[in-house]
Amino acid sequence: MVLHDGYQWRNGLGQAAAVTVSPVVATIYTVIGSNANGCTDTASVVVDVLCPLKATSQTATFAGFAPMVTAETGDRWSLTDERDNKVYQAVKMPDGKYWMVQNLNYQEGLTFQQRANQPGTANGSGSYAIGSFWCPGMASAASSTQSACNIYGALYTWETAMMVDGRCSDEAHTNCGAAAWSESWMTGNYYTTGAASTTVKAQKNNARGAESSGGGGRGICPPNWHIPTHSEWTLLLDKVDGAGTGTAFQRQTAPAFVGTNNATGAGARLKAACVCLAGTCATNDYPAWTYVATYTQQQSDLYGLRVLPAGTRASNGAAFRERGTRGYFWLSSVYSTTLAYHRSFWHSDSRVTYNRSNRSFGVPVRCVFDGNTQ
Repeated sequence: MVLHDGYQWRNGLGQAAAVTVSPVVATIYTVIGSNANGCTDTASVVVDVLCPLKATSQTATFAGFAPMVTAETGDRWSLTDERDNKVYQAVKMPDGKYWMVQNLNYQEGLTFQQRANQPGTANGSGSYAIGSFWCPGMASAASSTQSACNIYGALYTWETAMMVDGRCSDEAHTNCGAAAWSESWMTGNYYTTGAASTTVKAQKNNARGAESSGGGGRGICPPNWHIPTHSEWTLLLDKVDGAGTGTAFQRQTAPAFVGTNNATGAGARLKAACVCLAGTCATNDYPAWTYVATYTQQQSDLYGLRVLPAGTRASNGAAFRERGTRGYFWLSSVYSTTLAYHRSFWHSDSRVTYNRSNRSFGVPVRCVFDGNTQ
């Protein structure tokens, strides 16, 4: 044991034997100790920044959720999914809708696949792996543990997220009920963004529960909640982005970065304000964004939506990807028989992207309340 006579803290913290810090981003703190004989010793500690869930004063079940129309932005509830008794939070956002604060972690009746290449087929997708889910694995890892779902939520293929299996008997989705599946890209310019095959045209024209009737399909979400449409995400991003970007978030060309690339950007205002240093993220047992100078310093989680970097399961089943650096969300919007749309948040940008990916990707889900409380 080395006894120190003097201390010198880096980071401009002075010479005290103990210091108190309150970093807003993950920070390494280093102290140099010295004694009268001129000997020195150096020690460092990494202080990561957590983002615990905020307290709620109101509770309900998802099915029985009935908020007051006069509720203010930021109104927060604790809600129980009666299907499996898991508890989530929901917050009223500036778009007037209640959004879940956590990624969905519904597993009942589904098969957990520990490895990214399960269920095994030529491309690892298992015919879109309907009925399977994964838990987010570390970037480039071939497998994951189920405990990761408790932190980041589950990863679903688009087919599983929309509950196509057992609810829709054909690729055209003509047998889907209004609460089971919907397609928001049905009219005007929306149709021209997708491949004009007969099958896709049928998807777009025959799906029920369309955007015109108030929202996306319920899919895997709890009763009275649904997977958001492109227009619902667009409205939310427009409301929170500091530039008031308007139609910029409705851009039809994917991929596209949209919004403001600074602290007022929708990405900065919606990403969870928990950050870890690149070297420590691999061992964290709590969710955090990998630190990038400038961008992660801008993260504020201003409205409490707490977007997390769960990453994805690669569509070819080769590995898990981008945990700690990217946060994805499925939309209920389909592009073709093989592709569907998603929104994504980056650790190295304060904007939000809009893109399409293979429906066999494993991607998280956020659910939105069916009612409008504006």
